[in-house]
Amino acid sequence: RALQCRPGDIGLAGIKDMKAITYQFCTLRNIDVKRAQRPIMDERITLSDFVPVTNFLLDRGRLIGNQFEITLRNLRQIERLEEDDRPSSWKERAVPVRSSHLDAMVERVAKHGFLNYYGEQRVG
Repeated sequence: RALQCRPGDIGLAGIKDMKAITYQFCTLRNIDVKRAQRPIMDERITLSDFVPVTNFLLDRGRLIGNQFEITLRNLRQIERLEEDDRPSSWKERAVPVRSSHLDAMVERVAKHGFLNYYGEQRVG
């Protein structure tokens, strides 16, 4: 709407997470660079680094890959208080994560990956 164009004139290769700070390459068809550089009234969106290209429009899925930097804060892990073998008698509490446990989890993700779940928080 801000660019006063049809949705089909904006080419995006992927979808974005609404709860993240992200950037994405996009293509604009039939939109003059000066028009694209005008301020957009939505402060959550910034268009920059324009490179003129002709006869090319990004399609969803046309990605080489993604890069992520994930910040984890206030990590906790569950610690069992009693060593009774009956699960019904287990008592647990959350404690600050031990570095050895964190290292093991990072190694597990590096070896096996993780589910790439996306749902309502993803847009595009």
